[in-house]
Amino acid sequence: MSADKKKKKALRLWKGEVPEAICQLPQLHLSCFGCCGYEYVSEDKLKKQIAMNTWRLKKMYTSKEVFAETTIGVTEAGCCKAVIEFEDGTVGCPLHPKKNEGQDLRTGDCLRNYECNALRHYKKWRRSRKRAFLEHVARGNFNTYSYSMANSNSSLIRTFFNAEPETFASRLKDAFSGDED
Repeated sequence: MSADKKKKKALRLWKGEVPEAICQLPQLHLSCFGCCGYEYVSEDKLKKQIAMNTWRLKKMYTSKEVFAETTIGVTEAGCCKAVIEFEDGTVGCPLHPKKNEGQDLRTGDCLRNYECNALRHYKKWRRSRKRAFLEHVARGNFNTYSYSMANSNSSLIRTFFNAEPETFASRLKDAFSGDED
Protein backbone atom coordinates (compact mmCIF):
# COMPACT_ATOMS: atom_id res chain seq x y z
CA MET A 1 0.00 0.00 0.00
CA SER A 2 1.38 3.42 -0.90
CA ALA A 3 2.18 6.02 1.74
CA ASP A 4 -0.71 8.23 0.50
CA LYS A 5 -3.21 5.38 0.82
CA LYS A 6 -1.94 4.57 4.33
CA LYS A 7 -2.27 8.22 5.32
CA LYS A 8 -5.83 8.46 3.98
CA LYS A 9 -6.76 5.22 5.73
CA ALA A 10 -5.24 6.49 9.00
CA LEU A 11 -7.23 9.73 8.74
CA ARG A 12 -10.48 7.77 8.42
CA LEU A 13 -9.69 5.55 11.42
CA TRP A 14 -10.26 8.24 14.03
CA LYS A 15 -12.92 10.34 12.27
CA GLY A 16 -11.94 13.51 14.11
CA GLU A 17 -11.50 11.86 17.50
CA VAL A 18 -8.14 10.73 18.76
CA PRO A 19 -7.32 8.33 21.59
CA GLU A 20 -6.14 9.77 24.93
CA ALA A 21 -3.11 7.47 24.90
CA ILE A 22 -1.11 5.56 22.31
CA CYS A 23 -0.71 2.35 24.32
CA GLN A 24 -3.60 0.54 22.66
CA LEU A 25 -4.44 1.40 19.05
CA PRO A 26 -6.97 -1.22 17.95
CA GLN A 27 -7.62 0.72 14.73
CA LEU A 28 -4.06 -0.19 13.68
CA HIS A 29 -4.03 -3.58 15.42
CA LEU A 30 -1.27 -2.32 17.73
CA SER A 31 -0.77 -2.67 21.43
CA CYS A 32 2.28 -1.39 23.25
CA PHE A 33 4.10 -3.04 26.12
CA GLY A 34 7.11 -0.74 25.89
CA CYS A 35 6.75 0.28 29.54
CA CYS A 36 7.08 -3.40 30.55
CA GLY A 37 10.64 -3.88 29.45
CA TYR A 38 14.18 -2.77 29.46
CA GLU A 39 16.60 -2.95 26.56
CA TYR A 40 14.71 -5.48 24.46
CA VAL A 41 16.99 -8.09 22.90
CA SER A 42 15.08 -8.91 19.69
CA GLU A 43 11.57 -9.27 18.35
CA ASP A 44 11.99 -13.03 17.98
CA LYS A 45 13.11 -13.49 21.59
CA LEU A 46 10.29 -11.25 22.80
CA LYS A 47 7.70 -13.33 20.94
CA LYS A 48 9.06 -16.54 22.47
CA GLN A 49 9.17 -15.06 25.98
CA ILE A 50 5.66 -13.66 25.75
CA ALA A 51 4.36 -16.99 24.46
CA MET A 52 6.00 -18.65 27.48
CA ASN A 53 4.51 -16.08 29.87
CA THR A 54 1.07 -16.64 28.32
CA TRP A 55 1.40 -20.41 28.66
CA ARG A 56 2.53 -20.06 32.28
CA LEU A 57 -0.49 -17.95 33.21
CA LYS A 58 -2.96 -20.28 31.50
CA LYS A 59 -1.47 -23.65 32.49
CA MET A 60 0.47 -23.23 35.71
CA TYR A 61 -1.46 -20.80 37.90
CA THR A 62 -4.91 -20.92 39.44
CA SER A 63 -5.35 -17.14 39.52
CA LYS A 64 -3.81 -13.87 38.43
CA GLU A 65 -2.92 -13.15 42.05
CA VAL A 66 -0.82 -16.33 42.28
CA PHE A 67 0.71 -15.58 38.85
CA ALA A 68 1.61 -12.05 40.07
CA GLU A 69 3.81 -13.51 42.80
CA THR A 70 6.06 -15.06 40.12
CA THR A 71 6.45 -12.01 37.88
CA ILE A 72 9.15 -10.11 39.75
CA GLY A 73 12.12 -9.30 37.55
CA VAL A 74 12.87 -9.04 33.88
CA THR A 75 13.49 -11.93 31.48
CA GLU A 76 16.56 -12.43 29.31
CA ALA A 77 14.53 -11.08 26.37
CA GLY A 78 14.21 -7.79 28.23
CA CYS A 79 10.51 -7.88 29.13
CA CYS A 80 8.56 -8.25 32.34
CA LYS A 81 7.55 -11.79 33.29
CA ALA A 82 3.89 -10.72 33.35
CA VAL A 83 3.55 -9.59 29.70
CA ILE A 84 1.23 -11.95 27.81
CA GLU A 85 -0.74 -12.18 24.60
CA PHE A 86 -4.48 -11.90 25.20
CA GLU A 87 -7.18 -13.86 23.37
CA ASP A 88 -7.83 -10.88 21.05
CA GLY A 89 -4.18 -10.81 19.94
CA THR A 90 -3.20 -7.71 21.92
CA VAL A 91 -0.16 -7.86 24.18
CA GLY A 92 0.09 -6.40 27.65
CA CYS A 93 -0.16 -6.98 31.36
CA PRO A 94 -3.00 -9.11 32.73
CA LEU A 95 -2.30 -7.60 36.15
CA HIS A 96 -2.98 -4.00 35.03
CA PRO A 97 -6.02 -2.30 36.62
CA LYS A 98 -7.68 -1.92 33.20
CA LYS A 99 -7.73 -5.72 32.94
CA ASN A 100 -9.07 -6.23 36.48
CA GLU A 101 -12.00 -3.84 36.97
CA GLY A 102 -9.72 -1.21 38.53
CA GLN A 103 -7.81 -3.55 40.87
CA ASP A 104 -4.04 -3.32 40.49
CA LEU A 105 -2.45 -6.78 40.75
CA ARG A 106 1.00 -5.74 39.54
CA THR A 107 3.99 -6.59 41.75
CA GLY A 108 6.17 -4.16 43.65
CA ASP A 109 8.84 -3.96 40.95
CA CYS A 110 6.41 -2.70 38.30
CA LEU A 111 7.05 0.88 37.16
CA ARG A 112 3.36 1.81 37.48
CA ASN A 113 3.74 5.48 36.62
CA TYR A 114 6.23 5.11 33.78
CA GLU A 115 5.36 6.84 30.53
CA CYS A 116 7.49 6.55 27.43
CA ASN A 117 8.81 9.65 25.71
CA ALA A 118 6.20 9.36 22.95
CA LEU A 119 3.27 9.20 25.38
CA ARG A 120 4.55 12.12 27.47
CA HIS A 121 4.71 14.30 24.34
CA TYR A 122 1.46 12.97 22.88
CA LYS A 123 -0.56 13.81 26.00
CA LYS A 124 0.46 17.50 25.75
CA TRP A 125 -0.35 17.99 22.08
CA ARG A 126 -3.40 19.48 20.41
CA ARG A 127 -5.66 17.14 18.48
CA SER A 128 -4.18 18.06 15.07
CA ARG A 129 -0.66 17.14 16.13
CA LYS A 130 -1.91 13.92 17.76
CA ARG A 131 -3.55 13.00 14.47
CA ALA A 132 -0.31 13.73 12.63
CA PHE A 133 1.51 11.41 15.03
CA LEU A 134 -1.11 8.67 14.54
CA GLU A 135 -0.73 9.05 10.78
CA HIS A 136 3.03 8.68 11.24
CA VAL A 137 2.44 5.46 13.21
CA ALA A 138 0.03 4.18 10.54
CA ARG A 139 2.62 4.74 7.81
CA GLY A 140 5.28 2.97 9.88
CA ASN A 141 4.24 -0.58 9.05
CA PHE A 142 4.58 -1.68 12.69
CA ASN A 143 3.47 -4.81 14.45
CA THR A 144 2.92 -4.88 18.20
CA TYR A 145 6.51 -5.91 18.88
CA SER A 146 8.25 -3.38 16.67
CA TYR A 147 5.82 -0.67 17.86
CA SER A 148 6.58 -1.44 21.53
CA MET A 149 10.31 -1.49 20.90
CA ALA A 150 10.14 1.81 18.95
CA ASN A 151 8.25 3.47 21.82
CA SER A 152 10.59 2.00 24.41
CA ASN A 153 13.81 3.19 22.76
CA SER A 154 12.25 6.53 21.64
CA SER A 155 12.99 5.90 17.96
CA LEU A 156 9.32 6.39 17.01
CA ILE A 157 9.05 9.85 18.56
CA ARG A 158 12.43 10.84 17.10
CA THR A 159 11.39 9.82 13.57
CA PHE A 160 8.15 11.74 14.01
CA PHE A 161 9.99 14.90 15.03
CA ASN A 162 12.44 14.46 12.14
CA ALA A 163 9.60 13.92 9.64
CA GLU A 164 7.48 16.78 10.92
CA PRO A 165 7.99 20.05 9.08
CA GLU A 166 9.57 22.48 11.51
CA THR A 167 7.92 25.87 11.81
CA PHE A 168 9.18 29.05 13.35
CA ALA A 169 6.49 28.77 16.03
CA SER A 170 7.48 25.20 16.95
CA ARG A 171 11.15 26.19 17.20
CA LEU A 172 10.24 29.13 19.46
CA LYS A 173 8.06 26.95 21.64
CA ASP A 174 10.80 24.32 21.97
CA ALA A 175 13.41 26.98 22.77
CA PHE A 176 11.33 28.53 25.55
CA SER A 177 9.85 25.36 27.01
CA GLY A 178 13.14 23.45 27.14
CA ASP A 179 11.25 20.58 25.52
CA GLU A 180 13.66 19.59 22.79
CA ASP A 181 13.67 15.76 22.83
